[in-house]
This record gives sequence, C-alpha cells and structure tokens, in this order.
Amino acid sequence: MRHPWATTGRVLLVLIFLVSGIGKLAAPRALAAYAGAHHVPLPLAAVLIAAVIEIAGGILVISGGQRAYYAAIVLAIYLIPVSIFIHIVGGFDAVNVLKNIAIAGGLIAIAAHEWRPAPATRKAQAA
Repeated sequence: MRHPWATTGRVLLVLIFLVSGIGKLAAPRALAAYAGAHHVPLPLAAVLIAAVIEIAGGILVISGGQRAYYAAIVLAIYLIPVSIFIHIVGGFDAVNVLKNIAIAGGLIAIAAHEWRPAPATRKAQAA
C-alpha cells in the first residue's frame, strides 16, 4: 500500500500542470497569441497539445504505477521546450527556468520510484 504522503506529494507536484492545462483549454486563442509572440511554431496546435499533455500527464502521475513512470518522464521532457521557448527565447526568466528544473527533478524522482523492469527482464534476473 502506498503511503498517503506519496499521493499528497504527487497531487501537489502536478497541480500546476492540471490548472495550467485547464487554463489552456479555457482560453486557447489568447494563449496561442502569447505562444506565437514567443516564437512557438504552430501556436494554437501547440497550446492544445500542451493542454492534453498537462492534464493527461498530471492525472497519470497521480494514479501511480507504470503509467505514472511514463507520464512523469513525458512531463519532464515536455518542460524542456517550454523552458526554452517561453522562459529563455521569449525573454530570460531565471525564476521560471529554475522552477521548471525543480519540477522536472520531482518528476524524475517519481519516475525512479515507479520504475519496474519489464516482465522478461525480471524473469532473466531471477534465473
């Protein structure tokens, strides 16, 4: 059984993705204009894809298990272009770049905690 603090930590870590993703769906055109001003290619498509990644990834990280492993990795990788386009190219914002690095670190810790070898690997290791 998972410790309740683990679930609480997951919820707190991904809350930023859930709120941000819902916000993107609430005002996609306004955020597309913002993204376009920061040189994001295909800004409306990028905003909608980002919303799906943030909401689905956040929910999957909360769920735990192997799904959380993959979702945490995807969200950590997702933060790379977000940091580059929005917080570096669009005008250097050290606080938000460092925030994204810290969030990526938390996601990598979740991924490390949830990692399980594939069934074939486990059988080979047991032999």
